[in-house]
Formats: sequence, C-alpha cells, structure tokens
Amino acid sequence: MAESETTAHAPLLVVAGEDTRRELADALTRAGREVVGLSSADEAVAAAAKKAFAAAFVAVRHLGGSGFEVAERLRAIAPAIGLAFVSGEEYADDVVQAMRFGACEFVRLPLREAEVSLALARLAERAELEDFAFQARLRYDHLVQNIPLIIFSLASDLRLSFINRACIDILGYSPEEAATENGFLAERLHPQDRESVLSHLRAALAHSTPFTEQARLVHRHGHTVHVIIKSMPRFTFTAQGPEPELSGVIMDISERVVLERALIQDEKLKMLGSISAEVAHEIRNPLVAIGGFARRLKTAHPDLDDVDIILRETARLENLLARIRDYLKPLRMTPRPCSLDEIIEECLVLLASEFSAVGAQTRFIPTPDLPMVTADPDVLGQVVVTLLLHALRHLPRGGALNLASERDGANVRMTLQSPTSSTVLDSPERSLLPFDTETEHLGLPLCYRLIKGMGGLLSYTREADVARYAISLPVEAGAASGVVYDLADSRRWPDEHPAGVPHDSEFEAALAREWKRGGRHHTPLCMLMIDVDDYTDFVARHGADVAQEALSRVARVLEDMLKRPGDFVDTGGGQQFTAVLPDTDELGGMIVAEDIRENVAALAIPHRDGSGAGVLTVCVGVASLVPTPETEPTHLIEEATRALYAAKAQGGNKVHAARLSKRR
Repeated sequence: MAESETTAHAPLLVVAGEDTRRELADALTRAGREVVGLSSADEAVAAAAKKAFAAAFVAVRHLGGSGFEVAERLRAIAPAIGLAFVSGEEYADDVVQAMRFGACEFVRLPLREAEVSLALARLAERAELEDFAFQARLRYDHLVQNIPLIIFSLASDLRLSFINRACIDILGYSPEEAATENGFLAERLHPQDRESVLSHLRAALAHSTPFTEQARLVHRHGHTVHVIIKSMPRFTFTAQGPEPELSGVIMDISERVVLERALIQDEKLKMLGSISAEVAHEIRNPLVAIGGFARRLKTAHPDLDDVDIILRETARLENLLARIRDYLKPLRMTPRPCSLDEIIEECLVLLASEFSAVGAQTRFIPTPDLPMVTADPDVLGQVVVTLLLHALRHLPRGGALNLASERDGANVRMTLQSPTSSTVLDSPERSLLPFDTETEHLGLPLCYRLIKGMGGLLSYTREADVARYAISLPVEAGAASGVVYDLADSRRWPDEHPAGVPHDSEFEAALAREWKRGGRHHTPLCMLMIDVDDYTDFVARHGADVAQEALSRVARVLEDMLKRPGDFVDTGGGQQFTAVLPDTDELGGMIVAEDIRENVAALAIPHRDGSGAGVLTVCVGVASLVPTPETEPTHLIEEATRALYAAKAQGGNKVHAARLSKRR
C-alpha cells in the first residue's frame, strides 16, 4: 500500500516552546491538519513511538536544548517522518545546519501563514516522491528477484557482487552462498567452456563490449545446465564513474537443448523404423542361405578355416537382425501413478550385493514431497536397474554412483552420475541405437524406447571421465493441485475450508478475480491473515457485547487503512480477518501489517493478554505469491495461515512473513 495514502491525513507533531507551539499549531489547524503539540524531547519521542505522524515541526532553539538532537531521536524512531525546523531570522547558522541535517523544510519566525502553507505543500510533495521512489524500488526488487533468469554483477576481479534468487532454481545455490564463495561463477562454468567464457568476461570488463555466448554450468548436484550468458552495458552519469563492473543475465535453456536433442533422436528413430523392417526382411533370406551353405561346407570340409570366418560373420549379422526385431516389437505397458524415489530405493536394495562385490558406493539424494509420475512401475524399475548395471560395468573399483531426483517443471527428473574410464562409452549417441554390436549396449536402446513410450526422455552424456544418465518423466495428472497443509506429515487439506479461510462467496469471488488478474499481468497478490490475540479470554472477561464492539473497532481500523483501489478485506469471520492487497509483495505487505498491528494497539482497548501489552492486540501473517498456472489461491491462503500460526507462536502482537522471515 502506498505510504502517502496512510500518512496524507496523519497528524502533525509540533515540538517547540509554548508560544511558538501555540502559534504554529493554530496555523496548521487552520490548514485543516490535526496537530499534537509537545514541549519536551522525551514526550515527542514517546508519541512518535506510539503513533504515526506525517511530519514534525521542531524548534531549533527551545527550553535550552537543541532541536537537531530532538529531530535525530525522532528519525531514529520513525525514519520516514518529514522534518521541518523552525527558527528566528537572526539565526542564519540554523538554516545551514538544517540543510546539513537533511531537513525537508525550514520555517522562519515570526510565522507567516503563506510560508507555513508552502512548507506543508512541500512536505506532502516530498512524501509523495519518497513513496513513489519506494514503490519503484519495490517493483524493481520484485522484478529482479522473481524473474526466471539469473541476474548477476561482477567486480573487476570477476568476484560476484550481486546475484538474484533465480540462482537457487537454476544452480541450486542461494544468493548468500554464491556471494561468499570466491570465483563462484568461474567455478560453476563447465571445464570445457571455462576459458572461453572467462576471456569474454574479461574483455567485456576491459572494453565495455557486450557479448552473448552459449555455455554450460554445473549444478550443485553435478548435472549440466545449458545456459545463454549475455552481458549488459553499464552506464554512468558522472565523468568519473565507479569501479569497473560487469552486469549480465543467464538464461537456462536446458529444456530447449534436451528437446532439440530429443527431436534429432526422434527423427533418427523414425528413419530407423521406416527402413529396419525392410532391411531385416531383405537381408534375412540370403543370410539364412549363406549360413546354411557354410554349415554344410564345414561338415564336408572341416579343415577349411575360411568357412569359420563366414560362420562367425553370419552369426554377427543374425544377432544384429535380432536386435532390430526386438527393438521394433510393440510395447505393452500399464502406466499409473508411482513414486520415482521409491523405485530408485528398491533398485538400490536389489543390486546391493553387486555393488558390494566391486566395492562400489552409492549415494542417493531424493527430493522431499516429489510428485508422483505417470509410468509403469515394473518397466521403470527395469530401466533403472539396467542403467545402474550399465554404469557399474564401467565403474572403477571403489568408485561411487551418485543419484538424485528433482522436480523439473512439469516433469520429474532422475540423474545418475558415475566416473568411468571406459572407451566403450565415448559415443553416447551411438549407444542409444540398436546397430551397435557392443554387448555392453544391449539394454540402452530398449531403455530409451521404454521411457519414450511412457512419455518421458532418456539421455546419456559422457564428459571427460564422467558418465551421466538422466530420465525425465511427466508428473501425474492432477498431482500439482494438491495443497499440503502440514509439511511435517505431507497430508493434503480436506475439502472443507481450514480455520482462517473465509467462507464469504463475495470474498472468494473477489480473490479469484484478483488471482486471475495477477496471473495475466505477472504481479504479486498479497494476503494478510489477522487474528485477535487471546480473544476467548477477552470474551470471558468482558462479555460478548464488549467483545463484539472491540471486533467492530478492529474492523474499522482495517477498512480505514485498506482504501487503495483493489484492496479488500473480509471482516465476517469472528476474531479473524483476511485482507487481500493486489500488486503487493511481502515487503509491502509487512509494512501494511505493521501499521495494522500498531493501529489496533493504539485503540487502547484494555485487555491483559499474553503479549504483555495490556491492551487488545492482533497477530498478522503475511504471504505474497505471483499467480501461475501451477498455483491456486489455496496456496496463498496456506502460506498466510502458516505465517499467522508462526506469529502466534511468538507470543502475540507480532507480524510474520512467510518468506521474508525464512531469509532472516
């Protein structure tokens, strides 16, 4: 919510001697403003701690003290408060010191009505500009932190000076981890791409030349991430600019690369399918004749060594035809929802003795709450076993097989990584085709076809001395729509509304409307879940009528504060209220929530609750999401409810943000 909307009609604080205070208060009152006049610094600071003031008029010289000290204490309590200093014309030094202090306005004594009005107008204009800048910064921060691209800045020594939250999704590292690691970006570059990319980065830093390059980065779990790295020019408005710095973006194109490879493989397999049957049929008849003739010749002339060559090559061709025939057989599978993690764990248990026999170690990193996949569990288990055995055959003794599962958009991905020194694996693409005669490859072509038949993709790459296998399968239809209420036991919410979720149909319709609008415009939707602290005890102490009146006063506070177009609140849920703020992220929601908490406490409704405040207080849970096709309003309700529970757990009169609090 815009700050100017909450402070435009907020009272003004006047801190001055009696005569000046009375004269200034009269002038401000005639201008239509509410005024709180105080004489001492302690009183002013105490008032600012309890109530929000739009601005403070502080006499530079009064009661023998310094108005600048008073202003400094006020700004420590309320950093956004506007400041106007009041002093006589004979004190020219006061004007200079006020400018150094950063005062918004300076009013001279004796007071002039026009000068006071002008100061008020300038204070309001300054507050509006500060709010505009604040909102612009919030929008910029939200865009930078939530865009699905890595945005980074590098210092002259290629040390990372900034990176956004997309680093978590693309590389598996938090911005804090990336910032503390020296040479983070250089270390994440694939060894084969490192020198080329670093040379482009150094050239861009030295000559401010933009560049775009496709490269590979290494994820925290070891798999390769295909990216496009693009530098952005840096502009400065001063002749002597800052230290050289390079900014840029990194776009994850792994899915596009995988799809391109899959398309190429699919085209090859289509061509294979169209010619294989014809080749097998045309070769089989003469091959049978040649083999039969060679066997009869060997029987008649057992000493002819050349006949053994004919028989051996004939057997090799017959095996090749059998491989093609098996590859082209129709697949019969029964796909159903199944857990990829459970299948991987079962396969590891099944092959434990084989691993132990060669001293191989296995490490599996599952992903919690991984969605079910649509696959035939028996067939998928056979594929995983085949890949494990394939990797094991080429694993150096004592080596390790590293497996991991993760969510990848609308798919679930399993990666298997193992060291290898075998030259047999030098041609991964060849290993997925049935023409290769190496016995080690017998299972991979069929595995590729089986996974493809389940709507997924099997890829196999060899980089240096590391072999990487990856299976990608579609998520079970409808699995993404389940909302987890308690993450500890991963139970889904029942069909009925949980506590705190508004039932009002108008509210639900408004929430659905704003959710769709936020999805169209890619803007955040914020929800505040507000609950009166120790309300049951309040009712027991004061009775239902007093309690209802207290709730009405709390509701009026919410309605008075949420006046921005689009904001709406449900006040019909007893002691609990739900507010929705369109186009507001969690930081903006925290500001509004703190204002609500302070204004409810300022009602000074007597109540001995657990917060120790002595008055009726509320807890506020804050959550904000950018609606996407994969999310629903219930996800926002869930996060706001859990944030409210976290606030209540802190003892009352607290505000808790679902995601900001996790990053603290």
